[in-house]
Amino acid sequence: MDEWLNYWFEWHMPWRENDVCHKRKVWTRWFGIPYHACNSRFFRLASAKNGNLVRMDSSTENLERLDYARVLLSAHFCENINQTLSIKIDGHVFRIKIMEEHPIMANEKRKPKMDGNTDEDSLFSGWSKDSIFSGPVNALEHGGSETGA
Repeated sequence: MDEWLNYWFEWHMPWRENDVCHKRKVWTRWFGIPYHACNSRFFRLASAKNGNLVRMDSSTENLERLDYARVLLSAHFCENINQTLSIKIDGHVFRIKIMEEHPIMANEKRKPKMDGNTDEDSLFSGWSKDSIFSGPVNALEHGGSETGA
């Protein structure tokens, strides 16, 4: 058994009850990135507050799209990433919006119908529309408290 484990893993240890994963990998979208700053060095430095850079998607890495950058982060499992930063690059301040991708955002393979409209069934494939758009609103996001006071 040790031989098999050593082949597949760099290290291993017996499982303990308090062993839990505190990180998760999450795709994020970054809006407002200036073209000349869209590189791994920039994302590594700018993402430090939210997590660690894992990689950029190929469209971002190859500068194939300029409307947003897509970056995979290793982030704390409890925190939702949704923020706007002001970052000074080469003497200019840029406001950059970073938001976590959700299942609907990530589903970019939906195909438009012949009339140009998006096929809503493919947009929500595998998801209940009610479960996506319903649920409690976190009062803290709106300046209140969790108790609603």
